[in-house]
Formats: sequence, structure tokens, C-alpha cells
Amino acid sequence: MASNVYRELLIQNINKLIQHYESSESIFRDNNNKMYHSGEFGEYREYAVEELLSLCLPQNFGVTRGFIITRDNLISTQCDLIIYDKGSCPRLVDSSYKKFIPVEAVVAIGEVKSQIRTSLEMSEILDKMARNKALKSLSSTTRITKKVYAPDEDNGRSFDSSYFRHDAIFSFVICKSFSPMPENGFDYSEDIDMSNKHNFIASLNSGHCSYFASPTWSLGYGTHNYHYPHTKREAHEQEFKAPIQDEVPLAIGLLVSALYNHCKVATLVDFDPVEYIATNIRR
Repeated sequence: MASNVYRELLIQNINKLIQHYESSESIFRDNNNKMYHSGEFGEYREYAVEELLSLCLPQNFGVTRGFIITRDNLISTQCDLIIYDKGSCPRLVDSSYKKFIPVEAVVAIGEVKSQIRTSLEMSEILDKMARNKALKSLSSTTRITKKVYAPDEDNGRSFDSSYFRHDAIFSFVICKSFSPMPENGFDYSEDIDMSNKHNFIASLNSGHCSYFASPTWSLGYGTHNYHYPHTKREAHEQEFKAPIQDEVPLAIGLLVSALYNHCKVATLVDFDPVEYIATNIRR
């Protein structure tokens, strides 16, 4: 039995997102059907997705667009969506209103696209996202402020985003449609670690991609629609699911559920301003 209130609010926001996709494409195309002001077109879509996700996330998490920074002076490429723990760090904004989020607070990142027409285009998007996700490869001595125990990983030890799924950033793509997934899944560059691969690909029209977790670790049975690319360094196969007709598209319903659950169990680590500010202080 579903909640009518929650379901209707979700349907309203999904319909608003669909309208944003459709109206933005007409607003930002000229008489020759060529796209102009592509930056504003992207922002138009991103605002609609932000609004949808803000409805579905725990209230202590924020959604913004911008850049991830680290204490080692690394900076991500621009992220369409950054989901972060509002209580653990500042949101830094420069004079041009660019936003910067310390990696310690980041729990998820997303890319918002319209139509992804080829598997090569998808692979390029996933590669970019994986390199941003890799910025949370923090030291094992990183100070942990919250960790939810996962018995199948025995993750009560030190921080390790390459091994423990809740330590890593959750990454996703949301789009209007995407090209068919190749038989062996979307490709990554050879230097991309399995832990930094995407968690979920959701579309309004084409279905979704997640993973199939083999039964070797999951209590003797396989798990479909699994949201993590590996468990204990055991890689899971990418899996495509066709859309199911409903007012709440299956892909969107699964994505918001997966994001909510990841936010609830994501490992939170300590943000220390001194490590970002000082260049000559030794602890």
C-alpha cells in the first residue's frame, strides 16, 4: 500500500521535470532547430532535477551544482548535482557565484542530460563522473563522524572508499533517454577503478541501468537493481531494465529510493578547516 500524499507529490515533481525537458528544448532552439544558450538550457534542467531530489532526500542534505575541492588542492570538473551533508562543512561561494563543496561532505554526485545518443557519449559522461568520484579516496586515518555498520562488508574498520560501498560517493546520471546499453555494459577507461564506476543511470523514457549482484555474497541469491558496482572488490555486472508504464517511472522511483537510502547510510567524515587553510601547520 503506497502513501497517496508522497506518491502524488512525487508525481507532481516528475511531471514538472518532464515539462521542463520538453519546454526547455523548445525555448532554447532556434528556427533551424539548432540549440543556443546551451549553458542556460542545462541549468534549466538541473533546477528541475534539484527540486525533485530535494523533495526526496533527508532534510540534513543539500543539493547544489558546482565543484568539489580537497585539502590537497584538487578540484573536480563542474558537477551538475552535488548532494552534501549540510551540517558538516561550509558551502563556499566565490564572487561569480560558483559553489565549492569540500569532498568530506559530499555523499553523491549526478549528471543531468537530455538525450544521450551513443554508447561512446555515455562512456565519456561516466568517465568524467568517475574521476570526480575518485576525489574521495581519502586516507585510512580520516576521522569518521558517522558510519553505519554493514555486516556483509564488516565495514567497522577504517575509511576505505575503494572497498566499502558506503564510504564512496554515490554517482548517477538522469536523462530523458539514452542509447541501448552494450551487451557487456558501458565502457570505462582502463585506469578507472571499479569502485568509482556509476551507481545508477535513470531516464524518463528509456528505462534504467543498475547492477546484478551475484549470489556468492548475498545470502545465496542474486540481487537485481543493485545500486553499487562492487561488494568487497567483487565486481557486479551492469544490468539494463526497460521502462514500466506508470505515473511514477520505475527508473525515477528506484533512483530517488536509492539516493535516500544511501544518504541514510553514507559514511560521514570530519571536515577540518585548518587542513584547507594552512600551508605550514603540522599536526
